[in-house]
Amino acid sequence: MHTLLGAVAYDCVKLIVVRSGSAILFSEFGEKPVNVGDVVLLGPNTLCGSEPEDWITTTTLYLDTDYVVDQVFWQHASILGSSDSSVVGPAGAGAGGGQEDA
Repeated sequence: MHTLLGAVAYDCVKLIVVRSGSAILFSEFGEKPVNVGDVVLLGPNTLCGSEPEDWITTTTLYLDTDYVVDQVFWQHASILGSSDSSVVGPAGAGAGGGQEDA
């Protein structure tokens, strides 16, 4: 027996890892099949529901949007760079390498 899970939206980022089985996801993007090893990333306020094809085991993480943005920013801060040396890092440290204009 399988149960249809109606479309629900959360105010956080939702990361779903399919550990076994398969299902059909349905949402504003249409219907998409998911299988073992697939990872689904849903942005905040994205309606999504599912229907298992037989059975499915998932691990789901609900991540605070501000936390994810902060982690991505600091993980890739050196790549993002800035043409403006007024970018401020943690504790008010300037991005200009500690040198001040005279």
